[in-house]
Amino acid sequence: KKKTKHSRAGRYIKSGESFWCYRSEYGKCVWGVVHKSPTSTLKVDFHESPNCIEAGYLFSEGLSKARLTDLILNGVTEEQATKVYTGELCEVCGLAEVAAKLLTCSKCGRYFHSDCNGEGEIERELDWFCEDCCNDAELTPQFGFENGGCFTLIDFIENSKLWMKSYYEKVGLSNEPSEEQILKEFWKLVGSDSSHGICPLYGSDLDTSIVGSGFPTKQNLTKVGEIDYSNDPWNLNLLPTSDRSLLRHLGRRVTGVTIPWLYVGSLFSAFCWHNEDHHLYSINYHHFGSPKQWYGVPGKESEEFEKLAASLYPDLFELFPDLLHHLVTMINPSVLSSKGLSVCSCTQRAGEFVVTFPRAYHAGFNMGPNCAEAVNLAPTDWLPFGWKASQRLRMYCRPPVFSQDGLALALARNILSGRGRTKGESRELKNLTGFLVRELERMVGREEEGSIGMCWKEMEMELFYKRLEIRKGRKNKGMRSVKSQAVEEEGNGPRCFKCQTFCFNEVVICEDCALKKG
Repeated sequence: KKKTKHSRAGRYIKSGESFWCYRSEYGKCVWGVVHKSPTSTLKVDFHESPNCIEAGYLFSEGLSKARLTDLILNGVTEEQATKVYTGELCEVCGLAEVAAKLLTCSKCGRYFHSDCNGEGEIERELDWFCEDCCNDAELTPQFGFENGGCFTLIDFIENSKLWMKSYYEKVGLSNEPSEEQILKEFWKLVGSDSSHGICPLYGSDLDTSIVGSGFPTKQNLTKVGEIDYSNDPWNLNLLPTSDRSLLRHLGRRVTGVTIPWLYVGSLFSAFCWHNEDHHLYSINYHHFGSPKQWYGVPGKESEEFEKLAASLYPDLFELFPDLLHHLVTMINPSVLSSKGLSVCSCTQRAGEFVVTFPRAYHAGFNMGPNCAEAVNLAPTDWLPFGWKASQRLRMYCRPPVFSQDGLALALARNILSGRGRTKGESRELKNLTGFLVRELERMVGREEEGSIGMCWKEMEMELFYKRLEIRKGRKNKGMRSVKSQAVEEEGNGPRCFKCQTFCFNEVVICEDCALKKG
């Protein structure tokens, strides 16, 4: 008998094979027998049961080889045939639940054998997510905070005061509790399941170029007495691009980094544990209102902090290794101290600055309605931290705020030309010249060795990409070097489709991809 091979399943389908198959029109399983039609196509005669073949078939149907393979492989019993009908098939091997139990992805609902997926034994009571759902940004649960509506500053403060008063009455506190009482109440809520009904509003990450800065600018000049604060060195609109900050070499302004963000808080509105983008310095100024409580862990203990956080929430960190980047993790500082970490705290009041250092994790909350403003800065001693931060972002496939390579090249050009360099900066830059040269050499080495092909290899794409030697003019078939044809982001270059890093120097673009993703 001639055998027809179905390549996907790696087996042959032949006449005379039989299997159970669920039919919705009968509401039960029927017995199917494969036979060859006169046109040499595969058809199936369906009978009431294996014992009713001599009585004649109920109907005959032509089925595709792929469908037949699934039916034959799974039609061992009536129960398995029912699973085929309901779609309970392993996405890897195409089989129903046989020896190994089927796992159901809690997000997409697809089925996988634990053996086929390499998971081993997994408790059925736990939520389980397939690899696609863990990696796909559209399927992965998005962490963060929901929008709370639009307010004027005055309305927000008044609403916050009313909510604060009602909460104090609800829990039996006076209208003006002590700061110690507020601290105790906050951490009680963080560690309690009853906090789900508490939803404080927080006007965070407000772009001051849109909503306005609390500091005067040249466009909105304000004088206090005879002092012009629009040119004051402590003005947060000027500090990021001041003479001693490397961010001025970016050549452009970046919201949230060189353009300050405004924060309008209410009682218990919080900022969870995190460190700054690119491990930059940050400076926060308290304009007015209730105090802001801060907690910090020094940058030298950042790795210990991350390990401890992962040990406290192992299931979450297994699913989302970049959990700390989502700013949703709050850990009581007393827990950190009990594990040997150094934790500092301070209470920031109106008119005070708070500065955070590179890699330093920090968190905190507001003790009532207030308004603060924050921005980043980069003294020359930040540069080594920035390089490490860019590699960390790439490891977690997190998009950077600006191109570290672009900043390094701009800094090198300005040092060589003397353009934009101040006397105060010259001495500090001299100490960094050796470090900068080594990093530029590594950058050139990465490009010459074709490091931009690494992301293609990680995606397991069948590309014969070996080495891209743009300088010698040799280009690989199917790929090309581009400078402006990909969508760029304000001079940083296009983002890598895999690791999200800015491709500042070189980029490979698929010729057949309509989206032109690098």
